[in-house]
Amino acid sequence: MIPIAAEVARDCPTMAAIGRTLGVRRHTVSDWIRKGEEPDAPEPFASFATAIHAAIAESEITLTRKLQNGDGRDAAWILTHSPFFRDEWSDAASERRAVQRAMAGVVTAIDGAGLTDDQRMRLLLGIQAQGIGVSAEGGE
Repeated sequence: MIPIAAEVARDCPTMAAIGRTLGVRRHTVSDWIRKGEEPDAPEPFASFATAIHAAIAESEITLTRKLQNGDGRDAAWILTHSPFFRDEWSDAASERRAVQRAMAGVVTAIDGAGLTDDQRMRLLLGIQAQGIGVSAEGGE
């Protein structure tokens, strides 16, 4: 089962494709990977997660080579839409990282402003109420 799942992940890196091949739902695949990523994960979850991560890394290398060789329209779509890659490759991911960096600077400035805990909390909650991604604890 694990070698087949890894082969599918290499060729078609989606939870749905892996799940269809194994006869399970994509959420089950996600659960198996998550269980395998835990410290001291039991078998076969640990081996499954390791194999899928290795296959996904190989897939990403193959897709980026296609981009570099000018044969990348399909590769670009997969990199920007697959949950395995989109956090690194999509325009939205780049924008989220920029917002996170900016908000980290805002929180740092607020922390250095000498506000009381109550003032700080009210200010951060006010920022959050405006739809800006910052928690009252700070950060994203």
